[in-house]
Amino acid sequence: MAKPMSKHYERISRSTHSIQAGIISCNGRSNSFLLFGRFPDENVDGRMLFLKSIASNVSSHQDQKLTSGLLRNFHEYAKKEDLDGKRPPLLLSQKTSTNLFLSYHGYKKLGVKQDLIPDDFYFQKGMNSSYGNGLHGNYNQDQYLDRRLLPLNRKRQWDFLICIHNDNIHKLKKEKSNIKNLFDSVFPTKKDNDLFVQKTYITRDKNTNLPLSPLGFVDGISSLKPSDKENFEKIIDWSLIHEKDPNLFYGSYVVVQKISVNKSFFKSMAVKISKDLKTTQKHAKALMMGRYQDGQPLVETKDQNTKLPSNDFDFINDPKGNLCPFNAHIRAMNNRDKEGSEVPIIRRSLLYNDPPGANREADSGMIFISFQRNIEKTWKEISLRMGIAPNLFENVDNERSVDHINYRTKINLKLPAHFDLPADENKSFRWSNFRHQKNGKWSNYYSPIGGTNLTQFRGGEYFFAPSLTFFQNMERYIENAN
Repeated sequence: MAKPMSKHYERISRSTHSIQAGIISCNGRSNSFLLFGRFPDENVDGRMLFLKSIASNVSSHQDQKLTSGLLRNFHEYAKKEDLDGKRPPLLLSQKTSTNLFLSYHGYKKLGVKQDLIPDDFYFQKGMNSSYGNGLHGNYNQDQYLDRRLLPLNRKRQWDFLICIHNDNIHKLKKEKSNIKNLFDSVFPTKKDNDLFVQKTYITRDKNTNLPLSPLGFVDGISSLKPSDKENFEKIIDWSLIHEKDPNLFYGSYVVVQKISVNKSFFKSMAVKISKDLKTTQKHAKALMMGRYQDGQPLVETKDQNTKLPSNDFDFINDPKGNLCPFNAHIRAMNNRDKEGSEVPIIRRSLLYNDPPGANREADSGMIFISFQRNIEKTWKEISLRMGIAPNLFENVDNERSVDHINYRTKINLKLPAHFDLPADENKSFRWSNFRHQKNGKWSNYYSPIGGTNLTQFRGGEYFFAPSLTFFQNMERYIENAN
């Protein structure tokens, strides 16, 4: 078993100049472009040239911390001097944060020595493999990111992902164009589907300044903040591993998924529940998620006086799910009944809103990004809790751990006799001992299920976020080019 990375706390603290930005703490920028790419078969030397050019702009956690600190100092100064509305210096507010991630196929196409390539089993198989499909349930969809490119895009691995983030959308568009032009010049015979650009953004709640989810709920409440040593240690324990060359530093496995979210269907679920239970749609939505849209949980919190949504609560005083159903999203994903009940990932979410075009309808949802030390262990647990990997259900000992929002399975799936799970997503979940306001008695209520009517998988990939030191010394790790 791998030793906790917090054992190397002092060394990691001194290595933040080599750890990519956005892992230890969120970059916080309002706009982003994600550029998914594949190296064309020709021009092997161009692959290194292209990546070296991009890598020279990759941001470190140290860069991010410095910029955030300077911005924070400016805002504190502006508040003190009563400079309301005063904008920070352009060099700070318009500084682009850049990430560069590689897939297993990307490492192979660069010719990196096999013993230096990250060795997670699922990472090496890829998200488009049968293993990846089993782990993510495949949402009954072919894994693709841009429907305009079908069928050319199907079942091909992505080699790299470039993420650029900035509050200034105009500057960001220019930098995106520069990357595309560089790719075109290095690979003049590329195919149309070798580079896909996804525009994303963050919308923030006006009262808390916290990001919002695709369904309008305040998000990021439970995200760890590296403001103290305890949180910092937990973050590095969950996300960082030492790269395989002892001369290198620390990296992280990255899971990227594009998930379409049907807001209208979620609203229809809320309407049905509110009518059935004689309650408000606001409360009905909270019953499905476990929190109200402003972020406050359904159960009592321990810090009642805080102005921000609380994350200091548990379900000890709600043992039968009378206040918060067992299958509500946040309770299924983390029942908070013991230390370590949370899944050890560092989650970053971005919103997208793809406009309609030729042969496609408008589509919106989220780009789910997680950093973790191990893909197989963390995502098996997530898939079980979300109910999207039926072949893994034999390992679940309690149906209460399954999220009814994302639940999907097959009609012919044989579940253990003690399970009270629906046979498929068109059935309904039992919310045990839920009080009907009609007669005030405790009885079972069967809730609607989100399933593929609510969320659909639009594609993604497993990547690794190497250290900046790796990119600076790539040539020494090359064995041959494929």
